[in-house]
Amino acid sequence: MELCCLKGDALITLKSSLPTIYTNYLRERDNSWVVDVCGENPFVKFRDVPDFELAPLGTGLDKGMIDFRNSKILYKNLHFLTSRQAADERFWAGFCHGAFYDYVRKRWDYDKVNDLRGINKAKTIKELRNRFFFDGGSRERILTNTLSKYWWAGRVFTDEALDALGSADFYSKLFSIVTRSFIANEKLRGGFVKFLQHFKGRGAELDTDKHIRPAMIELNKVGGAIVLDCLTESEVAAILIEYVEKIFAARKVVCSVQVETKQFGDGMGKLVKHGNTIKIIPLDNGRQRSYKLSSEFKKKFPDIYDELIGKKINSVVTIRDGKFKIKEIV
Repeated sequence: MELCCLKGDALITLKSSLPTIYTNYLRERDNSWVVDVCGENPFVKFRDVPDFELAPLGTGLDKGMIDFRNSKILYKNLHFLTSRQAADERFWAGFCHGAFYDYVRKRWDYDKVNDLRGINKAKTIKELRNRFFFDGGSRERILTNTLSKYWWAGRVFTDEALDALGSADFYSKLFSIVTRSFIANEKLRGGFVKFLQHFKGRGAELDTDKHIRPAMIELNKVGGAIVLDCLTESEVAAILIEYVEKIFAARKVVCSVQVETKQFGDGMGKLVKHGNTIKIIPLDNGRQRSYKLSSEFKKKFPDIYDELIGKKINSVVTIRDGKFKIKEIV
């Protein structure tokens, strides 16, 4: 696979021409039009890499799972990039308009656009600036580009940490974390990962707005009283864990009242966690089935495992050949 960067002049030409060429991204299946717009070959070869494929599209994987998998795949195959190169718009704009042009189009469903008359021009141009180029502030910009955010997720987090982060609401969680200045500190980052792993081990799903953002705000408050750099990873994790445990505890009080009032059946509030056996029933097609969420199952079927973890009885899940409802958690 040949990776090419965009030349500086080509980058300027494409971005400034978006108001007149934006429809090309929606209707052109290959990138030959890029040469026509720039008037010359806009690419400069960076290097050859072994062929690899990103997460499959159109197979039932939700967007969070696609982004989650790609964060591992892209960083693994492009780990040789320096931080400076990975922060250079010419690299990612080149990859998005070159080797991965077709994939980026399909990731955002541009290949499914049939009638351009219904397209919101201003909204589409803004999206293209984010998805094929860079946009936003210094930290935000590396997370707006479709491919750049995958690489930086893999750069900031290990595979184990990404597993703890999980695929649910992946981009929102990633954006909330990476745009915080403390994440650049290896020790503080390690404490944050331990915090994620604590709740992952419990089978508790962390919500971006309800848990992660408030926990980071709390850590910043603590940083106003003490120097966070002086804390160990375990101490940082303890601050975050204690704060979120209080949030969960307050929620349990509310839930217990609801259970008594609504008289939910046994196990209705139970969350799926590692080691459980799950029975699911089809809603559209497929057959009733049962899964034992063991370590071996996780290795063989990571997409199914991640789809089920953290769900509860009556949750609707999408598993390969259709939608299912969780009937029983044992």
